[in-house]
Amino acid sequence: MLTGHGLGAIGASTRVTAWLGMQVVPELTHANAYLGPMTENGNPLPSWITWQVIGVAIGAMVAAFLGGRFRFHFDGSLGVHCAPRAWPLSYFCK
Repeated sequence: MLTGHGLGAIGASTRVTAWLGMQVVPELTHANAYLGPMTENGNPLPSWITWQVIGVAIGAMVAAFLGGRFRFHFDGSLGVHCAPRAWPLSYFCK
């Protein structure tokens, strides 16, 4: 509150949103009452809050890798299957 930024991931995601807005529709982003002030000095990403969140994510990934807990995992089924259906819809799942 004292720095004029959102705290945590919200402040960083807002800055990323402002940056994306500048890439896609810069006129509308500059005219936006909320995102416009972030874009006045050009690139809104070089803010401490953005780098703090990026550092936390990288630090968590390094800690998981060093601790042997880094892995890719997909929840749910690896294939597509069809549940049993009534006669009229059964021909879609063959």
